[in-house]
Amino acid sequence: MRNVHRLEPMSANPGSGTVLAAWERFVQGEDQVPGVRPLVAISWHRCREQYRVDPHLTGAPVAVAEVDHRPEHDVVFAELGFRAASVAHEVGNLGGVVTVTDATGRILAEWGDQATLARATASNLAPWFCWSERATGTNGMGTALEAHGPVLIRGAEHWCQAFHNWVCAGIAVRDVVTREPIAVLNISSWRTPLPPSAGSWLAKAVTKTQG
Repeated sequence: MRNVHRLEPMSANPGSGTVLAAWERFVQGEDQVPGVRPLVAISWHRCREQYRVDPHLTGAPVAVAEVDHRPEHDVVFAELGFRAASVAHEVGNLGGVVTVTDATGRILAEWGDQATLARATASNLAPWFCWSERATGTNGMGTALEAHGPVLIRGAEHWCQAFHNWVCAGIAVRDVVTREPIAVLNISSWRTPLPPSAGSWLAKAVTKTQG
């Protein structure tokens, strides 16, 4: 598909031990992160230096109650919700969950495997909690708001240690003129690699929504 960045293959992270060791040093103040992908390293720097997110945070904070957005953005939320719900059964069979957030990282809705949804609730991976990088550090939803194109965050690539058992893939829907984010579509799984088809589905869903 043209004009869409490809998401790297969604397999188990072969360098998970290296990434965890780099994370442990980085949260202690070191700046060198050998073996960590540039997108993740840049995100870690934002979380530590700019947003000052506690890496030992155990759950996402409650989102701001009132969020301003243009009325036409409601159409985007509805479209993403439709596309997420349409694959909820398939994603659920794989043990995953699908979420839609707004431009602030606030989860608006969630679908998928009931056992995984229950586990997600323990970390506030649920509606009305905020998953922006500023609030919750490096994660599929928050980092997708910061980056252009699909984002995959695996295991210890998450800034907060409490989320190291998750694998998340997200992509933002952006205003075609300003390129500012409007919403994020995200798939998450617990200790399980996401299927290779997840990346292309995310990209296609967002392209159709932007259209």
